[in-house]
Amino acid sequence: MSGEDGWTLLQHRSAVNNSLIGADPQLVAKLDGNKVKWADIPGFNVQNQALADWVGKGLTNSDALTATYESGTAALGAGKAGAIINGSWALAAITKTTPSANLGFFLLPGANGPGTLGLKRPNLLKVAKFSRHAAAAQDFLNFMIAQPQAQKFLDANPGVPAFTDVKPTNPTGATADLQKLVDKGGSVLPLDDASQIPQPQDDIIAAYQELIGKRADAAKFAGMVQSAWQSAGAKAGEPGF
Repeated sequence: MSGEDGWTLLQHRSAVNNSLIGADPQLVAKLDGNKVKWADIPGFNVQNQALADWVGKGLTNSDALTATYESGTAALGAGKAGAIINGSWALAAITKTTPSANLGFFLLPGANGPGTLGLKRPNLLKVAKFSRHAAAAQDFLNFMIAQPQAQKFLDANPGVPAFTDVKPTNPTGATADLQKLVDKGGSVLPLDDASQIPQPQDDIIAAYQELIGKRADAAKFAGMVQSAWQSAGAKAGEPGF
């Protein structure tokens, strides 16, 4: 685990949330409407207790709170770590330091069934209506999404292509595993994209630091997440908060 960067700790949260949403398609609406507490979501406490147990039993790295993203990906590539919890973008970082790394990709097991894959929306670039160079900007965007450029990007950043005419030139075991998961369907839009509430990421990172640092148990962690969610919903002016 790589706690120095903070955002890397949120990858566990995302993996857990994807499975929770997969088990209950109405969960995002319930959370946005303040109709359910995090601790009452089936599987939430189980997942975070499992993480606390991994730490307690020495299954995570001793420097989990100070290790960086770069050191984590390098450790996995070198075989010094068995696994990291992160998104497909980490594959590029791993293969950059260890091109020969033999990697696989699997979902964090769900507490009440199989895990669910989360797929984010594509990042979209747009041309402003008031642009004095709209035609040139459109030409540039067309150039960026043309097959040669998309192919070059995919080869440098292993993952699942958003285009039907672009395939990895040298797919690794991890990208093949990931493609199989996508092809099976059943993926969900991650909470960060699906929710109307701006995510209280800093507060949740702090909660993870307490959990991994053995200063909080799973119950206290759930309370910290709930408090952060209540505050974020109230600041956003969402009904029910």
